Amino acid sequence: MKSAEEAAKPKATSCTVAEAVGHNFTFLQKSVASEHWDSYVLLDNQPTCHVFKNKSLLVNIQPALIPIAIHSTAGTSYADTVGYIPHFPDPVYICESGIANILSFAKVRSAGCEIIYDGDVDAFVVYGPTRSLTFHRLPSGLYGHQVQTTGVCLVNTVDSLVAGYSPRQVAAAKSA
Repeated sequence: MKSAEEAAKPKATSCTVAEAVGHNFTFLQKSVASEHWDSYVLLDNQPTCHVFKNKSLLVNIQPALIPIAIHSTAGTSYADTVGYIPHFPDPVYICESGIANILSFAKVRSAGCEIIYDGDVDAFVVYGPTRSLTFHRLPSGLYGHQVQTTGVCLVNTVDSLVAGYSPRQVAAAKSA
């Protein structure tokens, strides 16, 4: 008889390496868990699905049609939510207990993106429908693209707000 905790787990596709054909899975290395990966997207040739730890990099987050089991050296995790990378067609599973944001090399190719290795800079360049991304070799040996998760937005509002007012009206507003 299943415990309440086991019964509450979502049903998911699950596989071992031998059963991998036709199933989604990914392997994560525990040895890289100590590094900070929230702002990196890794391009990996082993997973059969995209899995992100940082859901703030995704839009249109929703329940997955088919939950998955993610097998790693740290055990098995489950992902039952997906989101989307803007201007990219494939769903990305969300596993906040994971250690990285991972794109499947094969699925990126299947989505119609061209991937070129540039030996001069030791990087993979992914050419998508609206832009290209470069995945540089990181000190760990993995290929990653650092995503800018925060930005600066400079807005020139003062000029547009004072346009159409006389200097006297502007001075009066400043003194108010």
